[in-house]
Amino acid sequence: MMDWRVWVVILWVGSALSAGFTGYNFGKHNVQVAFDDYKIGVQNEVIKETQAANLKTAKLQSQVEKAQNDALQRQKTLQANIVSLNATNNSLRDTIASINANLSNDTDNALRGYIIAANAVIEASTTRYSSVAGKLDQCTSDLKTLSDAFPK
Repeated sequence: MMDWRVWVVILWVGSALSAGFTGYNFGKHNVQVAFDDYKIGVQNEVIKETQAANLKTAKLQSQVEKAQNDALQRQKTLQANIVSLNATNNSLRDTIASINANLSNDTDNALRGYIIAANAVIEASTTRYSSVAGKLDQCTSDLKTLSDAFPK
């Protein structure tokens, strides 16, 4: 059998080991709790930053969509303006073609009217000239008759 002192040493070593394991487990538990708290804090921070990033992304997406909608509206307006301008251009082109087609007829008609008016003026002038010339010839003849009739 063993001496009681050996038993005391064994009990003392056993108690020390038991206390050490208990302290180790207690310390391990405290470290685990502290790590879990840190992990929760980091996760909360990540969640806040993710929410902030999502908010910024949504805001930027809204700005992009607004810009795209505005660009689409401008493009529709430009296309409508182009269609309107093309219609106006075609109308002007048709008007110019009609004027060019009628220009020779209008020029001919204007020349005919000018010729008719000029002929009427020339005819009136010629008739008047003939009348005046006839009267002048009559006056000249009368003057000669009177000149011959007067004594010299």
